[in-house]
Amino acid sequence: MKRLLHTLLLLLATLPAAAQLSDRPAEIRREVLSAELPAPDRSMRPVVGISVNEQARNSVRSTYTEAIEQAGGLPVIIPMSQNTDVLAEQLSRIDALVLIGGDDIDPAFWDEPHHERLGDLDTLRDVYDLRLVYLAERIGLPLLGICHGEQIINVAFGGTLWQDLPSQRRAEHRQRAKDSLGYHDVEFAPGSRIARIMGCDRYKTNSFHHQAVRRTADGFRATGISRDGIVEVIEPEDGRPMLGVQFHPEISAVKYGDERMRALFDWLLAEARRFAGQKR
Repeated sequence: MKRLLHTLLLLLATLPAAAQLSDRPAEIRREVLSAELPAPDRSMRPVVGISVNEQARNSVRSTYTEAIEQAGGLPVIIPMSQNTDVLAEQLSRIDALVLIGGDDIDPAFWDEPHHERLGDLDTLRDVYDLRLVYLAERIGLPLLGICHGEQIINVAFGGTLWQDLPSQRRAEHRQRAKDSLGYHDVEFAPGSRIARIMGCDRYKTNSFHHQAVRRTADGFRATGISRDGIVEVIEPEDGRPMLGVQFHPEISAVKYGDERMRALFDWLLAEARRFAGQKR
């Protein structure tokens, strides 16, 4: 009897909340139906695809989408797939691509045995990322690789990575301070794309990695180097709209309004508009 009474009391206690909640879908529907929808016009906002982490979740941090929105782009997620045809069709509908950060890259891709301090791997994600890089190259899609994204670009074109900076280079690049604070200086090559975009020859960046570019891929050059000699930026020598950065500009741009970091997304959106104009 006591248990039944307790159950009834619980049900009664939830009635007001349920009644209030029942009104919300109707209100939301009215709001959506009354909103003015834009006509489908690709000239409005360039569409920027974003790679994902973890196939089971297709996850991406909101700082990536927000950075693209702030720069004037329309972010869309590219779900992880091992189907090249599906990925090709998805990339054919976007104007630029961002490759996000993530776990370590399997050194088997550059024919090197696993180091004892190699971190977590996701080989399915590596293959997905490699497909995205090669498709972007084939289409001529503007591409910005961030952290893991820079590393996969380098590996895709024949470069190699340090598997564990602390043991192989005695370099610590995993900051413990707030994620938006600068951790170390990066010097940019004079006249390089990154120097023009950032508008300076040196900048203090954040740092969250223990792999990094070891041998720069053929056809690319290292245009950003940290004080301890670690490659932080790579860009193609032929001027293609492709750029890899080891730091996380989306964090500083979104959380702290860092204009120099936001300039990387402004560059990507400018290239996306140019690319979209060529397709029309």
